Amino acid sequence: CFRSSSHWAGTKRAMGRWFVAAAVGASCAVTLLLMEASRRHRRRRRRRRLAIHVASEYAQSVLREALAHLDILEDFEAPSEWADFGAVHWDKLLTGTEIHSRASCFYLRAGLVRKGMLAHRLLKRKVQGVLPESIVADVEDEDDLDSLRQRLESWAKGISAACAHVDAHPKWVAKASNSNRGEHLFVANTATEVADLLRPIALGDGVVEWVVQRYVAPPLLISGMKFHVRAHLLVSGCPRCGMTRGWLHCGNHVVLVSGTPYSRQCSDRLAHMTNHCVQVSNPHYDEDRQTLLLAELDTALGRAGVAAHVQHRMEACLADVLAAAASAPAGFGLLPQCFELFGVDFVLEDCGNEELPRVWLLEVNAGPDLAVFGERLRPQCVKLIEDVLSVAVEPYFTERAKGEFVATEGCSCASLAPGAGFSKCLWAAPPKTASASDELLAFKRRLSIAGNWAKALHESSGVAIRGPQRGA
Repeated sequence: CFRSSSHWAGTKRAMGRWFVAAAVGASCAVTLLLMEASRRHRRRRRRRRLAIHVASEYAQSVLREALAHLDILEDFEAPSEWADFGAVHWDKLLTGTEIHSRASCFYLRAGLVRKGMLAHRLLKRKVQGVLPESIVADVEDEDDLDSLRQRLESWAKGISAACAHVDAHPKWVAKASNSNRGEHLFVANTATEVADLLRPIALGDGVVEWVVQRYVAPPLLISGMKFHVRAHLLVSGCPRCGMTRGWLHCGNHVVLVSGTPYSRQCSDRLAHMTNHCVQVSNPHYDEDRQTLLLAELDTALGRAGVAAHVQHRMEACLADVLAAAASAPAGFGLLPQCFELFGVDFVLEDCGNEELPRVWLLEVNAGPDLAVFGERLRPQCVKLIEDVLSVAVEPYFTERAKGEFVATEGCSCASLAPGAGFSKCLWAAPPKTASASDELLAFKRRLSIAGNWAKALHESSGVAIRGPQRGA
């Protein structure tokens, strides 16, 4: 019995030592796993960095909030950046020293955002039903003004014959091709008025390229006020497969309403120009009443189905617009390292209670002002930025391009957007080379050829060089 008891005590001591060793081992294993997880998290956090270089305080604020929600660090030196065009580190991107970087602008997008160039491409491709009837004109002297006046007078006869209501509303809208924020934008009733309004700007200030369009009338009104829709379009390149795609957001579009009742008097600027920057200058500006989401449009109009119809028509229009702009690579140069959020403005033409309104494109804006959301719709703005980052930036923190492009079928970029608040893909363009570095080299060659050609053209014609070509 004594030997049996002693043996059992020894066994218990041995088992105790084994359990202690096992516990220590398990504790060490857990500690090592936690340390490894912590190291992975730190490495992941180091990769998940984005630089913010934007001037707008509103944009800075919503970007930082979106980064916090997605657990992305803000880092001034990060290779990926959300920046105003002039603040992008183009030297790093274009020299190839940061081949894995992401930039929030395309270097060449004038073919999409310059009104005259886009109207020209749509006219050349015979695309109808996107822009209101338009004339693109270069105005350098009195002969050009007279020629434009004659074209408008001839055109006005056809419009008056086709539309019985046209004489009850303004007839023309004239826009400088490269203007924004309501600058150099005029409403007129006659061709002579158009010429008189353009003369001091075109001949005096040298603003040469203009687009004159039919005034969309009668406009659909909310409680007697004119409005337009600011939609948000994402175009993003993929450094893994080289494809560039475009998607329209499915919900976070803003309806910008005038604070002044619609007027048929062309001089009533606040009644006709619903641009946010114009309306906020009104002492009676009311953000809550004048800034709505597209989803709130049906209630504001007292009509069902308008918002869904507008979303559908905007998608169809933008598919044509992207295809037209991309048909001239000199005006819309794609790079797999780039993405961009564009603000697209649409106006609605009232077709009566029995028909849904016609949806017309006004313009595509680079660097859209996020402040149009205001404070009431700020959460929707943050969600829009989160969705953009989820599609165009976040996937490329961990999965970077390696050598040649992968097959499109094996890349996940096509499936990212529909799950992040965007429409189906509206348009896609394949790469012209086999890798991201080759795309960059080909792009720089095209850029150099275009720059040298433009410079030679200016020198041979004796016309002064303006804009970014100067000093090339």
